[in-house]
Amino acid sequence: MQNRTKLSRRNFLLAAGAAGLSVGLAACVPVAPPAAGTGTGAATGAATSSEAAASPEDIEMLAFWWSDSPRDAKVLTDTFAAFEERQPGVKITFDDTSSGHLEKLMTNMAAGTPPDIFAVHTAWMVQVAAAGQLVDWTPYAEADATANLDDYFPAQLGFYTYNNGLYALPYYSGPSCIWYNEDIFRAKGLKTPWEHEQEGTWTWETLRELALQATGGEGMERTLGWDAAQNPSAIHYYLCVPWWTSGVEFINEDQTEWLFDQEEIIDVIQWHQDMALVDKSLVMPADLQGVTRMFDTGRLAMAWGIKAHAVSIPGDNFTVGHAPTPKGKAGRINRDGPNGVGSASGSKHKEMAYKFGLFMGGEAGAPTYLASGRSFPVRQSLKDSKYFFDALRPFERAEVHLEAAQTVRNWRNPGQAAEWGRVFKAAIDEVLLGQTTPAEALQRITPEMNELLKLPTS
Repeated sequence: MQNRTKLSRRNFLLAAGAAGLSVGLAACVPVAPPAAGTGTGAATGAATSSEAAASPEDIEMLAFWWSDSPRDAKVLTDTFAAFEERQPGVKITFDDTSSGHLEKLMTNMAAGTPPDIFAVHTAWMVQVAAAGQLVDWTPYAEADATANLDDYFPAQLGFYTYNNGLYALPYYSGPSCIWYNEDIFRAKGLKTPWEHEQEGTWTWETLRELALQATGGEGMERTLGWDAAQNPSAIHYYLCVPWWTSGVEFINEDQTEWLFDQEEIIDVIQWHQDMALVDKSLVMPADLQGVTRMFDTGRLAMAWGIKAHAVSIPGDNFTVGHAPTPKGKAGRINRDGPNGVGSASGSKHKEMAYKFGLFMGGEAGAPTYLASGRSFPVRQSLKDSKYFFDALRPFERAEVHLEAAQTVRNWRNPGQAAEWGRVFKAAIDEVLLGQTTPAEALQRITPEMNELLKLPTS
């Protein structure tokens, strides 16, 4: 009898780790590993039992992916087409799920019509895997002599590893970096972040000093120094880095308790409050007024960034600079916002989905996906690839991306991340407005956030 894991719509909503997204879910069935002797092999490979009787002409795969622009959608369409060319008879139908990706994914799973391949984000991977919704790729890779998982950057596989299972195959890596407006620095006679990096003085203290010096002007001509990712409360995306580089952990090893009472943790939040209220150099919600990314306006000196931003930065209204993230007393530590290829436990084409996962982040997919300039290679063998280097924009520094990828920590959102993320953001918003102190805010929310580290059991 199949073992079912039940998770209600309400409880999965509490568990999902993508802030701002709602989801729907019903009972789901964990996937069985490939039968003995059905590994992929060195060439085409053998099919799983669900595909054994199917000819290639019968394989029609549904893909759920999000895109942020028509250009981004075309890259995905071209990637699917390139895979179809390598797998004659396979047809991929692309459903561009946009901002409703997770909601649509879970709704279709609940309805028994899951996609065969879809983008998996580390913000909610653990919760979906714990619910039995994701295929564990481990037995597929173990049976595949060509998989070469050791070729992936270690952090990339670590992001998708849960309870000794591998629940997505990495295809996108966006290690953190700093984009800066060189024109603002030149106009004010300041050394740029890259120049400070070259001199060994690129630290968080230097960033704050530069942000203050770069801030000035009035109204729509006012320049600001630092955006803090336009959301200083984003632990997974941003705040983890200044915390880690200060030499502390913000959560215990088994991820059951937040460690917010440490002096270094409080100091980092205080640093942001001072930039907002004393220096007035930090981008605040009132400064955005409908602007998607402040950096693109030319009025921001320094922006927290990732590799994917390079393709969308205008680059024609000001001179763009590129630098690594600052160092702290613990050196340089980075985060990544990676994506992986996953498959639903209810898919009928798991074997072909596995092949697509290897394809998209590997050498075969590089002429299409990696060449788009959106990603740093997820495989070490591709770090010197012409597809990566040829796609770099003039202002990008390959060495910055490489060092960032090598200093990434693969922390993922635990527990009921959407819920604890809202609690934390509300508290940090109060801090930035001067309504409370960092120590008071963190002390107040810690008990509630500790409870939200627990996954719902029914």
